[in-house]
Amino acid sequence: MAVSNLHESYAYRVKDWQKIRDCIEGDKAIKSRGTAYIPRLTDQDDPSYNTYLNRVNFMNATARTVDALVGLIFAKDAIIETPLSDLELESITNKQQALHELAKELTTEVLTMGRVGMLTDATAANVEARINGKSYISVYNTEDIINWKYVDNKSSLIVLREVISVDTDDEFAQKKQTNYRVLDVTDGKYRQRLFTPNNDDSFSVEEIFPRIKGAFLTEIPFVAVGIESFSLEPDKSPILDLVDTNITHFKFDIDRGNALHFIGVPTPYITGHHPEENEKIRLGSDTFISLPEPDAKIGILELKAEGLGALADYILELENRMAFLGAKMLKDDKNVGESAQAMELKQNSEKAILSSIAKNISMALKFALQYYCDFAGYNSSNISYQLNSNFGTDKLTDAERKQLLLEVQGGMITYNTYFNNMQKANIIEKDVDAETYKMQLESEAPTMSVQPVRE
Repeated sequence: MAVSNLHESYAYRVKDWQKIRDCIEGDKAIKSRGTAYIPRLTDQDDPSYNTYLNRVNFMNATARTVDALVGLIFAKDAIIETPLSDLELESITNKQQALHELAKELTTEVLTMGRVGMLTDATAANVEARINGKSYISVYNTEDIINWKYVDNKSSLIVLREVISVDTDDEFAQKKQTNYRVLDVTDGKYRQRLFTPNNDDSFSVEEIFPRIKGAFLTEIPFVAVGIESFSLEPDKSPILDLVDTNITHFKFDIDRGNALHFIGVPTPYITGHHPEENEKIRLGSDTFISLPEPDAKIGILELKAEGLGALADYILELENRMAFLGAKMLKDDKNVGESAQAMELKQNSEKAILSSIAKNISMALKFALQYYCDFAGYNSSNISYQLNSNFGTDKLTDAERKQLLLEVQGGMITYNTYFNNMQKANIIEKDVDAETYKMQLESEAPTMSVQPVRE
């Protein structure tokens, strides 16, 4: 079996992942897929279809919802405890990302795709030993975690896809190359194998056994995180229903735009007249038309707008549904009539999705930071990381949450207005002034409370 083989769970969800990526990307990506999302009308040729497709723009309620929900998590500072310095925290990934940037990327990925992964490693002059090297964390999106195995409830094999740019004979050009990094445990020792393609469709394989302080690792330093667990099995995306509704909304919005075009642009007609060869008839206020036939008649074909009202109502229903699907991620269903014990049990089992994601990301980053500190030679026993997971949504009614998200999705209010309302509901700290908050939103980079605990 080839190293590029896909796990059956991967193959099952890959089309959904592409759809979600396209929807997040927006108008250009959705339209570029053409009939994958928007079917042709009967007997519609390419020019007519392209015109039809571009009657309206895609209303990206999905991306706006994701931005708003991620913003709620990072509206409050994360609390961390780590032996790492501020300088180290500002460059913690292989892409030189800061820890707060890494946290935001992970949160966005889990919220949109349902899964993300982190591999912790270290560089060193002696790559075989990996001793006294610079630690770093690499992020692998859900599409790049292509295969995996479990033995005794522990990951025994993980296959990661890495697409990189490599130089060509042309000094001004590069090409994409797909490598595969295989992580496993063999004879009780953690092993990495890097499969690099050759020109004949074969692979060159580099094998290393990373060590910490000279000792082999006994487990794979890879952390997968989903909505409710740390399993490599991908969860259903929490926004998939929203994505499907968003695309359906676009389909009907195009139909409405197409209908309005034909209604708003009348079609002229002539009856009882037989034009001579090469005769051209022009319409306009400064044009004189002579029709010799006594029964000739010219007029404007006016189409009735019957059915547009029902179409508009359905589009509005879809917009309300999108707002509901976004707001539902914040909601903790609580029945007033339930006993305290029943409510406690329900709260333990039915936490809001957004809160669950925040807690899982917090725990995953704790695990990754422990691996990071182990590779770097620090004490990893006293590490904690905690994102905001309390959004105070009980301060707002279901209708209020839905209305705010509806207005954000539709571009009717700014994010400043949205978060001002969150502040009034005690979801954002009262001591955050408007200017500071504006800078946070513009930079999309939250600050952190860092408490060094170096030995």
